[in-house]
Amino acid sequence: MNPRQKTGLVIFILGLILFLGQEFPRIFDIVREYVTFPVVIMLIGLYIILANRPHKKNSVDE
Repeated sequence: MNPRQKTGLVIFILGLILFLGQEFPRIFDIVREYVTFPVVIMLIGLYIILANRPHKKNSVDE
């Protein structure tokens, strides 16, 4: 996935969250109670750890 596709996916997800927030405000009020600063920091850390792993190169000895 190239950077343009990743950016498009992020924008789409943010738009989806905004749309659902307008349609179902009660659900997002419940979610907002649990989304605190430490939770956001932990999620960012998990993303950095899991998403940015270097790919293993399959090297064949010749």
